[in-house]
Amino acid sequence: MNSAEAKELRKQHGQAASNCMLEQYGGVTTGVGIGMLLGIRQRSMRPFIVGVTAGTLADLVMGYNGPCKEHFEQLSEAQKAYELAKVAEEAARSKQPSVPTEPKSSE
Repeated sequence: MNSAEAKELRKQHGQAASNCMLEQYGGVTTGVGIGMLLGIRQRSMRPFIVGVTAGTLADLVMGYNGPCKEHFEQLSEAQKAYELAKVAEEAARSKQPSVPTEPKSSE
């Protein structure tokens, strides 16, 4: 696999992981609902802000460790393949003989 193919594979897996994480919204929805109700009752924005923050963090943790875990593992493997392909291409380039150039004269 060359670096262009590995880069495209990395891009595809990154997009899949991103899409999966964006589908996680249950925690923030619950946080908004509970935070809004408590905020109206207490006449304060604090419960709403705390609810949204806690819900967002819950979505991130649950998504990363749950349904999106496979996507992140594939992304990690694709990143490693891309790095190996780049190293291999750089090694191949360094083994090719360089074309000697004439020294520039300073006039």
